[in-house]
Amino acid sequence: YASQHDFGFIYLPSYAHSFTVTKSTEDLRQALAAAEALSWAYVPATKSLRTFEGWKTPQSTDKYQQIVIIDFMINIQMLVWASQHVGPAQDPRMDINPQDTWLNMAMDHARQVAANHVRPDGTTYHIVEYNPNTGDINAKYTYQGYSANSTWSRGQAWAIAGFAMLYNATGKTEFLDVARKVTDKYLDLLSQQPKGLNADLANGYDGWIPQWDFNAPYHMQLDGYPNLDGPRDTSAAAVVALGLLYLAESELDTSCGQRYLCAAVSIIRALASPKYLSGSTEQFPALLKHATGGFPLMNHVDIGLISGDYYYLAALQKCMTMQACIEYGS
Repeated sequence: YASQHDFGFIYLPSYAHSFTVTKSTEDLRQALAAAEALSWAYVPATKSLRTFEGWKTPQSTDKYQQIVIIDFMINIQMLVWASQHVGPAQDPRMDINPQDTWLNMAMDHARQVAANHVRPDGTTYHIVEYNPNTGDINAKYTYQGYSANSTWSRGQAWAIAGFAMLYNATGKTEFLDVARKVTDKYLDLLSQQPKGLNADLANGYDGWIPQWDFNAPYHMQLDGYPNLDGPRDTSAAAVVALGLLYLAESELDTSCGQRYLCAAVSIIRALASPKYLSGSTEQFPALLKHATGGFPLMNHVDIGLISGDYYYLAALQKCMTMQACIEYGS
């Protein structure tokens, strides 16, 4: 675990998804092993899963610490999936009742995120730093966002998708309430963005792609980046589209659900426009253009990100399984 923590990001799209198609016992074994390894990161005092081991950011304190990043709302889905596919413990070193233990770990973690990462207005912190012995909070800050109190758009996206998926899996309204709260705030912030460059290439849907951080200054260009346009983050948009579809699926018969479905389809259409989708003649090394990995460090700025491509394809696939999305999209 010390050398890897993204078990959900890595094993859900690979071995877990493969198992749903192939029913391969080896695929299942690998996926369950990933969940077991992830469960080792659970810290009882904080009721959450530790991110990394010994990781320090520029804003970290010098106190004894446990880092929790908002991105982990996706990693906990590994525990949820595994709880639905694991049998009785086969090894005395495993949790005695992994079905309940792993699911409870995931729900505990989500409750702590709801309490400590999600702000009263529905925006989110990127990082919460705890004391792993007492459960007290040392500090709240960011690593990839603009500032400690800003709203990093992909962080908000992880919250939207994570809580929507958790509600879909558990049916617990506490997670639906948080999913609605962070989603409604995201859509509100999205509506306040400045108009972007070459908006006509987005076929009227340019406003659906977020700036990398909603509170950051808008940059039209910087040294080495002549057409920066914010920069935007298509990977955040792709994650949000998937989360919105999970929300819409849960509330199809409500006006709220219809609003989420409309937003999801609008984002999918925006990402399919010439401004954001790479063309066959562009020789661009990714499906989606204009993603932002870590702008504060000028790391992976205005590029393609494999996570963006994956979640966009996942959103398209999810839409194809929802009759309401198919009908709305057509």
